[in-house]
Amino acid sequence: AKDPIELRLAAAETLARLGSLEGLPVMLEASERPSDLVRSQAAFALGQAAASAEAGARLTALLDDPNNRVRIAAAAATLAAINR
Repeated sequence: AKDPIELRLAAAETLARLGSLEGLPVMLEASERPSDLVRSQAAFALGQAAASAEAGARLTALLDDPNNRVRIAAAAATLAAINR
């Protein structure tokens, strides 16, 4: 079964796409999970909320994540946020 954080994170990302930062705490929590897949998903979600200084700062921090997949996700999310 999926970790419930993944489901909550998907909902948080959807809220961010709709302009709501209500899911930001879930994104921040997910960005610190041990799973690189969850941290990668969090990076994409944070990119949707990058107008928030807190989300932007956490996304920037993920650019230095030890996992390559997470760094790539953070870079892609950053570029998408810049071009939005």
